[in-house]
Amino acid sequence: MTEVDLKAWIKTKQLAGVLPTAVALRALLIAAWLCDVAKVREAGGNNRGYWPDTFALRGKSPVGSPWCALAVWYCLLEAGNRDGPRMPGRVAEWATWAKETGRLVRRPRRGNLAYWLNSNGTGHIGFVLKTLGPFVWTIEGNTNDGGSREGDRMLRKVRRLSAFDGWIRL
Repeated sequence: MTEVDLKAWIKTKQLAGVLPTAVALRALLIAAWLCDVAKVREAGGNNRGYWPDTFALRGKSPVGSPWCALAVWYCLLEAGNRDGPRMPGRVAEWATWAKETGRLVRRPRRGNLAYWLNSNGTGHIGFVLKTLGPFVWTIEGNTNDGGSREGDRMLRKVRRLSAFDGWIRL
């Protein structure tokens, strides 16, 4: 089978959206390092501290901004990605960008982004590690043990699939 045949076969089997890209996997590894080794956490609250400030500066957002989307953007930049929404610090911008670029998927896979949007325009976003039945394992910034979207650290979470509004393929 030639490379052209293989690409055509993958396209007909619709596997391209199932397999995570190398950038997505690198970003996921960076997120895991930030969570498990660097143990990213705010210093005193108010979305401030070394890492939240670093995420804000890399995302060209004001220091003290909610940082879940900024952490995602930081990981993607560090992984070599340069493709994303114009304002990467806003979850709504990620959802709009994904819809406009055909990156929304029906079922989450490792390396995708999981997000939810609230009626007031706020939201939350993180990386998908895996799914099992009605649950999804994620790595999320600006959360806490209770699962808040305004927490104080980066954590691995297990949530119901129904907690999210959408999934973005990178």
